[in-house]
Amino acid sequence: MKKIYTIAWAAVALLALSCSKDLGNYDFKPKEVISVEGLQKAYSIPAAERLMIDPSLSSSEGNGNFECFWGIYDGNYHGLNIPKMDTISKTQNLDYLVTQRPYDEWKLVFCAKNKQTGFAQYWQMPLKVTTPSAGGWYVLKDDGSQSDIDLFKTPTSIIPASKLENIYSSYNGKKLEGKASFLAYSTDYLTGTKTLFAGTDKDLSALSIYTFKEFRNLGGLFFEAPSVKAPGFLMNTGPNYFLLNNGQLHGFSAQILGGGLFSARKLIDNNAPYKMSKYFTVDDYLKVPYFFDDMNSSFFIGGDATETALTAVTDIEKDKNGKPQTAMSAKNNNKKLLFMDGLYAYFQDKTDANLKILSNLTLSSSSFQMVNDTVKATDKFFNASNIAILQAGDENMVYFANGNEVWSRNLSNKQETRQFILPAGEEITFIKHRKSEDEQYAYNYVMIGTKVGGNYKVRMFEKSSGDLKPSPRFILEGTGSVGDVYFVK
Repeated sequence: MKKIYTIAWAAVALLALSCSKDLGNYDFKPKEVISVEGLQKAYSIPAAERLMIDPSLSSSEGNGNFECFWGIYDGNYHGLNIPKMDTISKTQNLDYLVTQRPYDEWKLVFCAKNKQTGFAQYWQMPLKVTTPSAGGWYVLKDDGSQSDIDLFKTPTSIIPASKLENIYSSYNGKKLEGKASFLAYSTDYLTGTKTLFAGTDKDLSALSIYTFKEFRNLGGLFFEAPSVKAPGFLMNTGPNYFLLNNGQLHGFSAQILGGGLFSARKLIDNNAPYKMSKYFTVDDYLKVPYFFDDMNSSFFIGGDATETALTAVTDIEKDKNGKPQTAMSAKNNNKKLLFMDGLYAYFQDKTDANLKILSNLTLSSSSFQMVNDTVKATDKFFNASNIAILQAGDENMVYFANGNEVWSRNLSNKQETRQFILPAGEEITFIKHRKSEDEQYAYNYVMIGTKVGGNYKVRMFEKSSGDLKPSPRFILEGTGSVGDVYFVK
């Protein structure tokens, strides 16, 4: 049995370290001793982990009926400037998600009162809260109206070893308004800060990856907060950051002093109205983003994020016989963008809704070219949802949902293959391909998110020659509906 530092409850009151309510009238008996087993002399735990302690108690006066509480306070104080103690539990056993900031000088207090005698003692232990391990799979999910984040931690390999639920609300005291939409990650958004951006259809939150604390919401990301909150994406190519809100594009450069704040909306064509699609693509070689204006059915290039206006994309020149070398113009082509990523864009004609075209793009600001593949109404891809193009270097394929089935389409020969049938009752909410060649955390997964009732599953499938393997490598599970999944080393 370890006997930690003890003191009569009256002294606790004098030190202003009392619990949140009066534990009763005390008949102090100097000879009574409350003994405890199961406490350590000191504790150290990463933030966002659960602190679980299961002490046993006994009294020298016989069997005691104990009333207990736990508290945490800042142990680095001087004189009479005694800090307030936060009561974290009113039970004998402690199971507490640590929300305190990383700090070496917290004090953990455990108090026990023998309700039969009124005698009380407390035990005080140093508590060191360390910087949490931020590595793992982040799942942005929602309940239909509000969003939160689950973290599946990967301390030694890409396969999760543990799970932290609802880390956004646990550390910020609120949910994120809106349905889950996207996650983005940056190591240089602000100097010395690694930032996870969580976007919904109603808000956007910038979180420190180490504390999980929100340091900016959507309004706080702008010099002037927008009147309408409807984020579409946040992305960057090097120092150039772009944020889509309510169809309007904003930018800033991390190389320019400005505190990471986005400027007024970008202009097009002498301040003509526009509404950019939430889909974009990036030239992997030049690291330049391309956007599509659904209102005017035209492509634009991002370039330098500090520029006031976006640059309209120009078609490749006609051949020597005057024949167009692109199947469709990049400007005013009367199309609505259904999806775009990599070197492919999927369009629907604004006049004829039954005309859908999958275009292979040659990205160039001055020689933009499209090769069109008209999708037949009998093709599974015609009614595709949750589309995911395989990333560069993998097979030339696209995965998509058709009802409760996952299909693939070979972009070279148009062959379609059914890859996975969902169990009865499950609904597909998310498909994405992500990969990394990091030595310790290498992965290459087609991620399929589904929901059934109020719960989600994300099946992490590996591929073989473009086809999904029969069973997922592992499955992420939790409450809600998945909007995005992102891995942070």
